[in-house]
Amino acid sequence: MQNKTVKLALAATLILLGGTSARAADPAQTNDPAFTSSVLDLNKTDPVQNPQYKLVSRVTDFRLLDQNRRTLGKVTDVTFDQKGQMTSVQADVTATGFSQSLSFDVAAYNIMAESDAFTVALTRDQVQESIPALLSDIATAAGEGDGQPITAKSLIGAPVKTAKGDVVGRVNNVLIDERRKVAVALLLTLVGGSGQTTVAIPYAAPKIERHNVRANVEITEDQAKIASAYARR
Repeated sequence: MQNKTVKLALAATLILLGGTSARAADPAQTNDPAFTSSVLDLNKTDPVQNPQYKLVSRVTDFRLLDQNRRTLGKVTDVTFDQKGQMTSVQADVTATGFSQSLSFDVAAYNIMAESDAFTVALTRDQVQESIPALLSDIATAAGEGDGQPITAKSLIGAPVKTAKGDVVGRVNNVLIDERRKVAVALLLTLVGGSGQTTVAIPYAAPKIERHNVRANVEITEDQAKIASAYARR
């Protein structure tokens, strides 16, 4: 019954979305109905225009404020766990007397999001006192080798491949819900026979690993077919 519902919803949506592609095999025949439903929901309208979400590339222009709403500096990057939860905010902090790149743990410093800023539950003096720990955190986030935190910068431009190594496309951006401090979707640019198209897929669906400065994103062949069917020109 669930598969039948997904098939009907998919067919209706493909009719409504004149910009989607039907080049790939019918995704309703795949073995991943949950992924299909998620992609269906994310792409009912242009995901970039969805007011619920914000492009992470815009978030990295946010200001960082202290608990007294005084500007500490400018946000440069954010990190996520495998489920998309935001784990840290990295910023160039200038309010300490000289510029320093620091990393603030979202939970430890009770970071809250506003329309164009993140606030951290520290005063300016407390930030100054916490610099050794904050410098240690930024070194971890920027470290080399495998198993490093997934950063927004490492995701944007990352290749998207299947387990067989077939190139599907690349990550164009990340859609986040900054109020809940969670990455909702990856915005992919796909490369196919008729040119480039874009589609949003749920953040938690692919396998994401970071190798040095760049992340690698792996999806299944079924997921690649579904993404292709929903892609917009």
